[in-house]
Amino acid sequence: MGALYGPLGGLDELPCATTLADTPTGALVLSDTEALSGRVWSQSASVMPNREWAVSVGTARPEAAAILDRIASRQITNARPCVFYSEAALVGNMLDPAGSLMSPHRWSNITPAGSQVLPSRSEHPRWLESGACPPDGGWAHLSNIPVPHERTVTVAVTVSPHVGKQAHFWVDELRMDGSTLRVHKTQTNDADRRLVHTFTTSGETVALTIGVSGAVIIVDPQVTLTDRLVPWSPGAGCLNAYLATVPSREAQAAYIVPNDWGRRSAYSWVIREIGDAHMAHTG
Repeated sequence: MGALYGPLGGLDELPCATTLADTPTGALVLSDTEALSGRVWSQSASVMPNREWAVSVGTARPEAAAILDRIASRQITNARPCVFYSEAALVGNMLDPAGSLMSPHRWSNITPAGSQVLPSRSEHPRWLESGACPPDGGWAHLSNIPVPHERTVTVAVTVSPHVGKQAHFWVDELRMDGSTLRVHKTQTNDADRRLVHTFTTSGETVALTIGVSGAVIIVDPQVTLTDRLVPWSPGAGCLNAYLATVPSREAQAAYIVPNDWGRRSAYSWVIREIGDAHMAHTG
């Protein structure tokens, strides 16, 4: 499985290997200042640092090379950012980091950090990165998560219902115009329950919206291109990416293979995140 890159509704699979930079652009701590007393003051970053990926293709077939050339050309003619899912994101968590950690910048209609009281059946403390639904039955939701057509996806979240209520978990499949194509629903009465939907997206599906109601705790949302639930990890998707360098091409060989004419080339380039890491997809 290769990485996915492209605009909403136009994600292309790239047969590549990606490496996340060890030190993303920026820093978690911007500066340290030591007073005469010896006390140290630190200024922390208010947003997550932007990420950068080194991408390479050892041997690209002609059709893969055409995809790369098209992506580079699109950026010149249409400067709007794209979505990027590395191989690790596809099998770990396609959500962006802020979305996977229940940020109110990304989730709508949530109370940050869960409820001030635990459901009576829960043996666990409140999670720091959690949210809660309104007790009046309103829905908390994360909207417009780009996904590829006709691929098996698994969507999951852990919930605890308000005492005496059911927690509901649903996933909408969205068309390009934003209308709902299909809805997947499930519910639970149990505390700390991992709810899961696994399905194959349609040929019209370009994005998902996930939502929860009746929950005093919502935590660990996850979307993967897998046919089963996998252990949760923080989101690794990027909703605002661009090519920081034009793909460099090195011809490896020009030869004829059965049923496949053409040149084999090696490619390398850099993909960089722009804007705040919690920004929603813009193009």
